[in-house]
Amino acid sequence: MYVAHIGPAWHRRFTDYAEAVEYAASYGLPSVFVELNLHKHKYRR
Repeated sequence: MYVAHIGPAWHRRFTDYAEAVEYAASYGLPSVFVELNLHKHKYRR
């Protein structure tokens, strides 16, 4: 499971990496931002 952090105190969980990238793109965030955050907060269940 991936947790993408958007902003300082808000996050959303994703089971798919591409889904998280697409979500961040809708906020105008680069995929690099997502990769950094997903790398920091990568959870598996």
